[in-house]
Amino acid sequence: MKYFLRKIEKAITFAASLLKSKRKYHTLILIGDDGKIKHIRILRGLIVTVLAAQIIVVCAGAYFFSSGMRFEEDKKAIENELMVSQKKYLTIRDEKDMLMARLVLAESLANKDTGIVRASMTAERSANTSADQIQKMTFDGGGISIDNINFFYETGAKKLKIQFDIINNQKSKQLSGYTFVILKENEIDEEGWLTVPSVSLVSKKPATINKGQYFSTSKPAKVSLMTNTRLLPPRFKSATVFVYSVSGELILEKNYPVVLK
Repeated sequence: MKYFLRKIEKAITFAASLLKSKRKYHTLILIGDDGKIKHIRILRGLIVTVLAAQIIVVCAGAYFFSSGMRFEEDKKAIENELMVSQKKYLTIRDEKDMLMARLVLAESLANKDTGIVRASMTAERSANTSADQIQKMTFDGGGISIDNINFFYETGAKKLKIQFDIINNQKSKQLSGYTFVILKENEIDEEGWLTVPSVSLVSKKPATINKGQYFSTSKPAKVSLMTNTRLLPPRFKSATVFVYSVSGELILEKNYPVVLK
């Protein structure tokens, strides 16, 4: 930029000196290779015109150069603003994801707390139910029921023992099948349940029926189940007894309060 300004200043100074001169022309002296001297007259107006054209060209070049520099500066400024905006966007997006995750976690905890409260109310209602009020379900024209259910826990050996009687009300026919007991702290947290005998669950019921405790009798059958557990039995509030036929048909499903002895 300084170079252009110096050129313009020299051109203007020279043009001014020509204008001040009273001569209408100037002589340009050329010396050839052979030593001859040639005199060429140049009109002052032509020189001024050429110089003016040069000044205009130089000024135009300086203008376009300056405009280009401003354009580059504006471009860099816009690029910097774009980068800052992108960083702000990424930061806001990350904060939004974190807030959504916290919201989902808070909703899940709220739902879990609600489920535990409902499960506790259900367990309390089950505990208030008398063991004498036993549900009977029909099997081949007759019915069965559970009686004398008891829970025993040996603290030192960490053994849990469950005993109950299966009453066959269809005394004329032999009854055989499999039985399970699931001890529960609540109706929601299946991971905290204890299934005796141990078996996987599907839809909150034993999945493999033939792994249950087998029984066969035409009279009241005494069933005794035992398991070793590190879970403290006092945590269990209720127990569900399942009785299946040999073919896998569910005959009885009944909840009982857990009272350790």
